[in-house]
Amino acid sequence: MSQTQQPENASANTNDPRASVKQGMSTPVASEPALTATMQDARQRLEMEKEKEKNSLLRDMRDKELGWCGKFLGSERSAPMTIAALSAGIGCVVLIVSIFFEAICPKDADIWKETISGGITIISTSIAYVFGRGANTEQK
Repeated sequence: MSQTQQPENASANTNDPRASVKQGMSTPVASEPALTATMQDARQRLEMEKEKEKNSLLRDMRDKELGWCGKFLGSERSAPMTIAALSAGIGCVVLIVSIFFEAICPKDADIWKETISGGITIISTSIAYVFGRGANTEQK
């Protein structure tokens, strides 16, 4: 008896005043521009907060992935270039120090000439790596 009455009750509820209110809540009224603008603003703020949280999570994951050494040297893609630049810098320091000491101590000139040669080798190897790697990435 109650099973057959349910569809009848459902059709009888269409005249229910609450049904029209529920339907009005689900569809926005175009005649209220202030409400529409407020809703759009709230939707944009919600999307912005979601994006901010997502970016924060990605940044935290990247920081954990890099570790303390990766924070200094960079990510997997930039670390080789950073290391090459550091070694070129070290080569420049060795070169300058060697030239300085060669001028100060002329009797040890042979040792400082070999050190100068080593500094130039470090610099040229680092620069060759940087330019060679740049050419390889352009080809890909």
